[in-house]
Amino acid sequence: MRLDLSFLLASALLPLLCHSFACLDGKGAIHSWWLIRQIPEVSEPAVYRLGADLRKGTYFFLTEGNQNPTRFHPTKIQSQRNNPLMGTLWPFFGNGSEEHSEDTFLVTYNDRGFPQNDSGVSRGFVMYSQKARRGVWIIHSAEEFPNLFEEDGEFFMDSVIPPSMLRKGQTFLCLSFLEHELPKMVEILRTTKPAIVYSHVGDSVEEFLFLKEGSIGEENRETSSGTVSRFQIADGSVFDVFLKSGGERFDVYSNFVAPFYETDLVVQSSVLQPEFVDNVKLSMDGCEGQYKVTNVTTTAFGNYLTFDYAHLKDNSKYAITENGHVCIGDFDRKFWHLDKPGVVACTKSKRGVYSHFVASVQRTSSCRR
Repeated sequence: MRLDLSFLLASALLPLLCHSFACLDGKGAIHSWWLIRQIPEVSEPAVYRLGADLRKGTYFFLTEGNQNPTRFHPTKIQSQRNNPLMGTLWPFFGNGSEEHSEDTFLVTYNDRGFPQNDSGVSRGFVMYSQKARRGVWIIHSAEEFPNLFEEDGEFFMDSVIPPSMLRKGQTFLCLSFLEHELPKMVEILRTTKPAIVYSHVGDSVEEFLFLKEGSIGEENRETSSGTVSRFQIADGSVFDVFLKSGGERFDVYSNFVAPFYETDLVVQSSVLQPEFVDNVKLSMDGCEGQYKVTNVTTTAFGNYLTFDYAHLKDNSKYAITENGHVCIGDFDRKFWHLDKPGVVACTKSKRGVYSHFVASVQRTSSCRR
């Protein structure tokens, strides 16, 4: 059943409409960036230290830029109140949105396009306003989000949070950027060439008019060995954004991120079992290069949840270096997904973000050298 979100959220989120085109917290305050790490649904309660309500996959950890340390947020992620994810996205995708004007651009993308967004690997949103001279970029890991339906040629969210998203842990990174970084955003889309799930391109937003014809679809992808873009967000901080278009099969973390920072990496990106081709096991342990890139096998969500992958799947996509960087991406390290396009955005962590992820990694795969 379709939910009329305009009725549900109008009173709660009306103040946010005038603060769009920026990363917002649940109260409508603007942030240069925020990071959400969603707790997954737990199916075996004997293994976990959670109450019944917390086992439903709806609560999350939140970092609001560099202003607060990472902290557990007791609000459900699909709640209409105190929710940075819905507070940021609602003005763009809510039923009755007023943000689809001639001076705005917005796109939601993956590697499959609409309506196959339920199985896309690389996922994200970009929203920009010529009038406001600023934009928002969200990199996330959730399938079927947002769950869009088409009506009279327009797209709306069918539900706030699809059930498939709650079954697994997820990551959401929101970056606010200003007008001077618009060329970088165009460069990122042209390099990664994602498939468009939905887009609105106002005629006055000349930089993005190429998206109107779907010109960065599957047929126009080119092989790329990877590039890095220095992306400055609204407060002047810089993220290193590693870019890869589709076609060439290689692991971005082992072949690109680790050598760039000259450090070992620990990565969470849905490597759950070995892959085989003609009964030959494909190595994905990241031990072949100069720097080790190991996979998380047991993880913790603060004091609330600890699990290993024999019990529960985590769809989060993050990496941590040995020298203080936290990276959020949309790349999956499964062998059959290594030719997908996507990005990994890394920043030198402040105020507890790095320590949160370090503490969350309880066990990793091993390298024998």
